Amino acid sequence: MSYRPGLYLSLLIMVIHGFALGLDWYGSIPTFDVYMHFSGGLAMGLIALALRASGSRTLRGSTPWWMSAIFVIGFVALIGVLWEFHEFVLDLLSKDLKAAHAQASLGDTMADLFFDLLGGTVAVVGAPVFSRFFGRQSR
Repeated sequence: MSYRPGLYLSLLIMVIHGFALGLDWYGSIPTFDVYMHFSGGLAMGLIALALRASGSRTLRGSTPWWMSAIFVIGFVALIGVLWEFHEFVLDLLSKDLKAAHAQASLGDTMADLFFDLLGGTVAVVGAPVFSRFFGRQSR
């Protein structure tokens, strides 16, 4: 599977995120954060699938599907947790600026992680379709 779909989706998400911050879409569109975390989980899932596909070529035989699923979900979870740490640090640094907080509550953080993982799960479940559509190249 190619890295391109995940990288292009990641780039699109970063551009949308930039506009969203400038135009306050996170504050004015109640479910916007949900869509962004789901999309981010999907993008990271696609990248993880490409990483797994390029790594499995060096292994002898085929890898069970569940090992790939664990790898993808683990990768998405790692990136999601790192993103939440990033939001936490930004909130700490901007607390004197009276800026909007990226982490509104523990429930918001848990919802963010849930939708990250849901996006990654869609990547795993859709892997056969994605690999047929995007090809099996690793570059």
